[in-house]
Amino acid sequence: QAMAGNKIKSNSGWSDDYNGTNESGFAGFPGGYRAENGAFLKIGSVGTWWSSTENKSVSAVDYYISRSGGINRSISSKQLGEAVRCIRK
Repeated sequence: QAMAGNKIKSNSGWSDDYNGTNESGFAGFPGGYRAENGAFLKIGSVGTWWSSTENKSVSAVDYYISRSGGINRSISSKQLGEAVRCIRK
């Protein structure tokens, strides 16, 4: 999983030189996220992106890449601010 994550991570911007190779061309940048209280968190150490899948009226599925390159799926409150990436099929 970390191998795949490193292939979609950007090759700059990750803290402590945890940059990826961007072999996929996705250029996953570690923009962190905006918490419900308005604070911006984890900039430089995690990249988060909303999916188009709603979980409940107040939550949705998102994906994130950690500094180590792990790709994970979670369900988060829609009040969080996360990146959106449009991908052409």
